[in-house]
Amino acid sequence: QGLLTDRYLHYIPSDSRMAKGRSLKEAVLTPQLAVQLHQWNEEAAAVGMTLSQKALRWILDTQGVTSVLIGASSTRQLLTNLEAVTTP
Repeated sequence: QGLLTDRYLHYIPSDSRMAKGRSLKEAVLTPQLAVQLHQWNEEAAAVGMTLSQKALRWILDTQGVTSVLIGASSTRQLLTNLEAVTTP
């Protein structure tokens, strides 16, 4: 729902699911989770990946996982996420 992207790293976008209170409640983004997301984002950047690519790579590297579903909402997002398949 976007938490493992850079979408919520600095603020809650007005057009986001969280801002609209639909499927992602603002209470989910606790201060502790915000700190963790920033840490994961820094770790991803250190290896030349986006946070979402790093998350997808982690899933792909998990033994027993046979498929990964992504919820891309744009062609750009799809292409960026597909790079996780080819990034070591």
